[in-house]
Amino acid sequence: MSERIRLDPLVNQRVIFKLRGQDHPMESTILGFDDTGYWIKGGTLVEYLNAVEQKGDDVCFLESSKIEWFQRAPSRSK
Repeated sequence: MSERIRLDPLVNQRVIFKLRGQDHPMESTILGFDDTGYWIKGGTLVEYLNAVEQKGDDVCFLESSKIEWFQRAPSRSK
């Protein structure tokens, strides 16, 4: 049995997502997650999902199957 990766440190963190079929990564904040995907808020990824789905939501659900990879975004310098 493979070991499950702990994602708790990424909740409420800015994350860069690379979606399957997209050339460029996009960023958003993870609000929560379950076995099927992630609740995300703000950023270029939510803007993209709203444009594709013709919605205007600030919070979106992103299915895990659409994600190629993701990583914590670099911290912004002040």
